[in-house]
Amino acid sequence: MGLFDNFTRQYQLSKTLRLELKPIGKDGKPLAAEDTAKLFAKILGQDRKIKNAYVALKPVMDKIHEGIINTSLTSEEAKQIDFSAYYTEYQKGKEKKLDKFETALRDAIGKTFEKTANEFAKNAGDDEKGKPIFKKKKDKDVGVEYMTQAGILKYIENNIKTLVPEENVDYSLVVLL
Repeated sequence: MGLFDNFTRQYQLSKTLRLELKPIGKDGKPLAAEDTAKLFAKILGQDRKIKNAYVALKPVMDKIHEGIINTSLTSEEAKQIDFSAYYTEYQKGKEKKLDKFETALRDAIGKTFEKTANEFAKNAGDDEKGKPIFKKKKDKDVGVEYMTQAGILKYIENNIKTLVPEENVDYSLVVLL
């Protein structure tokens, strides 16, 4: 008797698997071939638009993130972070004791990022209705989460001339915003 005998040959094995995707209409019935072709063409068109928007926005988003990172790491708060205790323990070779120092340093550096992101959001301006572009969560700043809000697209649209040099702007892609 083998080790795995209790686990093997317990159930009948089905050797034929038929896995396929069949487009279904709103009425629950399979779509005709020409309707399926139209649907897939529409999906591919949307995918192309998304890809073009990504290609256009990625460098701009990278520039915004780089600005926040550089501002955070060169801020007065970042300059006040004390690395001496971590460095002393590191020199002693006590790497197991470094975790608590690393956690404290991560928290301190994270706070500088949060402060810079909050300042960025406050200075981003208002939309056409006069409301701030970036939304707070229950009157609380959300820090780096501002970068994932839909307001970032409005910010880019309002500041495209300062974010991207004129010669690099492909206005056909800016329309996607």
